[in-house]
Amino acid sequence: MLAELILVTKMAFLRRLFDCRISRHVLSLGVLILGIGTLLALPVMAVEPFKIVGIVALSGTYGIYGDDMRKGLDLAVAQRKTVLGRPIQVVWEDTQSKADVASQKAIKAASSGADLIFGSVASSETLALEQISESRKIPLLITQSSADAITAKPHRYVFRTREKFSNEVLMVQHYIEKNKSASVYAVVADASVFRDGWTEIQHGLVADGVALKGDDVVPFGATDYSVVVGKAAASGANTLVLFLAGSDAVTFIKQAAAVRLMDHMRVVGPTIMDDSMAKAAGDAALGVVSAVGYHHSIDNDANRKFVSEYRKSYSGIAPSFGAGEAYEGINWMLDVIERTHSSDPAVWISAMEKSADPNSIEGAKRMRWCDHQADRVSYMVEGVKGSGAQPELKIIGAWTDGELGQKPCPVGQGRP
Repeated sequence: MLAELILVTKMAFLRRLFDCRISRHVLSLGVLILGIGTLLALPVMAVEPFKIVGIVALSGTYGIYGDDMRKGLDLAVAQRKTVLGRPIQVVWEDTQSKADVASQKAIKAASSGADLIFGSVASSETLALEQISESRKIPLLITQSSADAITAKPHRYVFRTREKFSNEVLMVQHYIEKNKSASVYAVVADASVFRDGWTEIQHGLVADGVALKGDDVVPFGATDYSVVVGKAAASGANTLVLFLAGSDAVTFIKQAAAVRLMDHMRVVGPTIMDDSMAKAAGDAALGVVSAVGYHHSIDNDANRKFVSEYRKSYSGIAPSFGAGEAYEGINWMLDVIERTHSSDPAVWISAMEKSADPNSIEGAKRMRWCDHQADRVSYMVEGVKGSGAQPELKIIGAWTDGELGQKPCPVGQGRP
């Protein structure tokens, strides 16, 4: 009996021990399942986007440029999608072609966490953006504004990938000299960059023996140029130098063509005509000569591919000067940022100022470390009869910055 009692007691003890172990395993498994469930229930942390804020004129005098800039940048972003493993987000802000509005939009962009500011069109707007960029230490990419003042002083966070206005003015001067113009008349928009350009070109023209027959300074947004066109026609000059831009240039050229001014005056100017403006001007664009930084007929593989993709994206339309400059500039900068493998803007800046874009759609380009101004080739185009109903622009000349007299950066003075 005692042996049986001991046996029964042992078996009861083992049963209880087994039940306890099972319970502990069940409890552990339950805790594990609960933990996994909790983790799965937590929201997945999204990768923070790389935010580009485009601050450009989408209305007003310069709206024709801003819309093209937006198309070029949007295509570049659609093609690459990410940078540094982060999805690219683009926010567009309209300056309404006003410098004070551009400044307000830049402050808003900085407060919203922008990684990069892109803009603007008018140089007065871009000079306003420049101040915010420097104070907030946010990189600013400029592909359209051309005033020399933008890169005249060192600005750590500012880069311009298009040509300077003074280089465009020199291209106009070279064109006038080459065509042996005896005299010129000028129509100049009332803005410092255009007034300075006219002052600058006068010295070169006088030195070459070209007679100055007079000039008119006109306000932005004018709709009736009939009096000015009449004065130009009566001046006896055989060349009209036009310092207008955007819709103002289109309006003037159409009104001049309506009275056949181009029959006895050659019309030339810095960026007074690109493909979008030629389309807006129609046959009035025929014979008009303009300095530009980009044209879709540039003959290289990268440009042919870009033009093809652009036409597919925008109903067969060829990219304008503004679209091409925007596409090239943003790709150059994002390529540099990608190669840094860093989220630190200071690292991007150091890399960008030592960078080059040897195979761009515009040809080889290099960033000047001393002023963050691209060293590049610029082009002269002329409106000609197209294969269809609209006129086309044809490249009739090209100059490197060196050929236009741009001096190299000083040796040994703060080079990174």
